[in-house]
Amino acid sequence: MVPTNMPCFSIQLIRADESEDIQNLGNDYLEHDETVAPTIYVPVVDPGTYDTLTGKLTVINSADLSPVCPGMVFVDASDQHFPIVAPISNLSGNKYISIGSGKEPDLSPGGRIESSIDFTRTDRRQIRLRETVLLGCHSNNDVHITKFLFYILFYILKSRQASMIARGIELDRGTGQVFDREDEFKGENVFSRFIELNCLTEFIWDQSLVQVFDCFDLTVKTNTPQPDSEDEEPYNTSG
Repeated sequence: MVPTNMPCFSIQLIRADESEDIQNLGNDYLEHDETVAPTIYVPVVDPGTYDTLTGKLTVINSADLSPVCPGMVFVDASDQHFPIVAPISNLSGNKYISIGSGKEPDLSPGGRIESSIDFTRTDRRQIRLRETVLLGCHSNNDVHITKFLFYILFYILKSRQASMIARGIELDRGTGQVFDREDEFKGENVFSRFIELNCLTEFIWDQSLVQVFDCFDLTVKTNTPQPDSEDEEPYNTSG
């Protein structure tokens, strides 16, 4: 056991409650986004013509437009960005994308098509603890030193009150106790005084990466009535 040097301060955790009223549903917390370079799907796109009325931009090189879908971004040779909309064609001799009407893209060679997603998203979790911490001031054989240490500590806490309250430490609820003599120190008069602080401790951690989609295929299946099938009752839409 390491011997105690006097005078000194002490920190003790008296209570830590994971109270239900200060938790989030499922311990969910705000997702965190980090900026990254977007994925490039078509590295070289040479534009041909642009129809300002229909928004059709033809592609004259042999670029493969099969991975392209609405929502991606066409970046021209001047680094202007244009969101891609439907329709899109990858037919040889009739390759084109649509960027909306009334635009002014640079038709010089050297454009590209990239993702509109320029970030990674991380799912995070959080739990909160309502804690009670005891700060002690201790000295031996001299009650005045204990009192002096107590007021130094009290001044430090109160002078930084706004900053600490912003971190969840409720300094206004601190209480000072009377001087106590610690009898377990044989042959010495050890005096102590304590300040009790109530605070919220937050634990936040990264759970997993969130999968963010550029585009996806959706197939909707329906039941096609057969010629010999019975007619079904119509839906009641009155209420």
